[in-house]
Amino acid sequence: MRKFKVKSIKLISIKSKIIFNILSIVIVLSVTLGTISSFLSYKSTHDTLEQTMTETAKLASDRVHTELELYSNIAAESGKMSVLSDPNVTLEQKKKYNRFEKGAVQISNSRHT
Repeated sequence: MRKFKVKSIKLISIKSKIIFNILSIVIVLSVTLGTISSFLSYKSTHDTLEQTMTETAKLASDRVHTELELYSNIAAESGKMSVLSDPNVTLEQKKKYNRFEKGAVQISNSRHT
């Protein structure tokens, strides 16, 4: 009977070692895969953000370029108007031709947006 108890203890000990080894492997693999997954997610997010910011910067620069062209064209048109440089024309009449007034520029901008 004593021999049986010794074998039983050895079996429990071997069973415990196997369970411990399997759990150790599972935990190490879980931590490793979690770390790799986190890094890949971070890298993907970073790359997507970089691409989005580049495209946003291009769109913003195109918008600024368009606005500058608009103001440049308005200034060129205003410079060609002899009415604006005529000393006989009143200030109120000149304001009718002034396309740099806030309302006139906003109307022009609404066509470009």
